[in-house]
Amino acid sequence: MKNHYKYPIFIMIISIVHLLSSCEEFLDAKPDKALVVPSTLDDLQGVMDAMNRNTNSVPHIGLVSSDDMLLSPSVLDNLSEQQQAAYTWEKEIFTPAQPYSSDWATPYQQVFLANVVLDGLKDHVPMDTDEELRARHIKGRALFMRGHAYTQLMEIFTRPYEPGGHDPLGLPLKGSSDVNKLPRRSTVPELVDRILADLREASSLLPDKAEYSTRGSKWAAESLLARFSLVLGDYEKAYGHAGNAMAIGDGLIDFSGLDPSAPYPIGELNPETIYYATLPSGRYTTSNMTYVAPELYALYGEGDFRKSVFFEPGEEDGFYSFKGSFTGGYLFFGGISTGELVLTFAEGAARTGRLEEAQDALNIFLEHRMAPGSYVPVNIADEDGLLEIILEERRKELLFRNIRWMDLRRLNREEKWSVTLTRTVNGEEIVLPPGDSRYTFPLPPEETELNGLEQNPR
Repeated sequence: MKNHYKYPIFIMIISIVHLLSSCEEFLDAKPDKALVVPSTLDDLQGVMDAMNRNTNSVPHIGLVSSDDMLLSPSVLDNLSEQQQAAYTWEKEIFTPAQPYSSDWATPYQQVFLANVVLDGLKDHVPMDTDEELRARHIKGRALFMRGHAYTQLMEIFTRPYEPGGHDPLGLPLKGSSDVNKLPRRSTVPELVDRILADLREASSLLPDKAEYSTRGSKWAAESLLARFSLVLGDYEKAYGHAGNAMAIGDGLIDFSGLDPSAPYPIGELNPETIYYATLPSGRYTTSNMTYVAPELYALYGEGDFRKSVFFEPGEEDGFYSFKGSFTGGYLFFGGISTGELVLTFAEGAARTGRLEEAQDALNIFLEHRMAPGSYVPVNIADEDGLLEIILEERRKELLFRNIRWMDLRRLNREEKWSVTLTRTVNGEEIVLPPGDSRYTFPLPPEETELNGLEQNPR
């Protein structure tokens, strides 16, 4: 047998090695049997709880490419060549020395681990009703993990979604943990169907809330379905799923009670955390010369508590650094919050003609972010006027997460909301217009060259 590290074998081998290094009980004592698939419910839950194996990590390259941040030359020069190319919107982001992408490998590792759990559950026979319920919840968490991973991959490695379109370049879909089954690249409709099926089934299996926000729940699944429905342009479903999630929990932090002088004013696992995930650490996350884009900072008016809670003066005059992550530290939050959920509900309501519901949700949100008397409650009867405010609040609330790139891709479908991005690097102005092919990242060369996957046009 030829020793090719083909997709997804390369990723799966890494995953198995990682899994075995932390779960020695999965090794059989007999020398002729190196691997035993985890089968007890404790083992299966442990597979998904392995945060040190990136089970709660999301891609970062969309953030680097978005218009959230402005990198000083000293930070940019110290990024990897791949990150620099993403920041400057180069057509080629891979080099012979770096043909690998963690933004591809990490979600596929999550898909693999989810499939390990789902395969393990097939042979599990519950001893009683309590064990049956626990197995049901574990299956739901695995489906949520897999669906969540595919949504992340779709926003990086497929072309921006076109409602009603039939784009043939989706993603390889993996339905089992068998590393010998090498799937083709699906179509986008097939990918969308898989994501929706996983998340809908997860929602039907999971408890309303999880014991820990690092695990999937019905709350998280419905919130992710609402987010994904925005991507699909299905605003009725966005409204419905967001409403389902808000019925479970829609509490917001009153920013007037936060200490803006604290290094990180918003605590980890705070009450707004529906699902906890982080972007990977890097020089751009730790440097105080990673700045918020000046045009974004200018959107925050007087009386907006986020202006002091989210930002602090940077090393250079007139520039500000971000400190408002929902991780309680320097890592950027990549999960789902009730703030995002309420704004998704407001957008879904506005786009489906439910303007009063949209206004009510938006005003409740603003009451928790603005000083009393510093704003007039929104009362707009025009859909576009209301949407303009809602989209601006998404821009101001969801920065430095893994959201802005998604919003740019979907909003560029509509001329009135599309944006032309510009950067000046080393005195040269770089432009990324709406609909540009650079909104889709190339697949890692090791996947196209070794496994024959068709490359994305870039």
